Amino acid sequence: MPESREMVINTGPVITLIAALGNLDALKRLYSRVIVPFEVCREIEIDNSTRFGAMEFSSTSWLEILGEFWKFWGQTLLFYTLFIRS
Repeated sequence: MPESREMVINTGPVITLIAALGNLDALKRLYSRVIVPFEVCREIEIDNSTRFGAMEFSSTSWLEILGEFWKFWGQTLLFYTLFIRS
């Protein structure tokens, strides 16, 4: 079976790595692609000025946030529904 160098990560391991190591660099050394579901990104970055690990997570540019496209269009659709359509 071929070795996969890709992973999808959840909130718990992200917070644990930041608590233990201070950053997520270990993931970059172990995997060629680290995918973070949009919901996980939202959970970590809520109130990001006070949330543990949010600053370290946000400053990691090599993470692939799954669903950023839908984040933009979801916000656009919500704006349209609330303000333009009504």
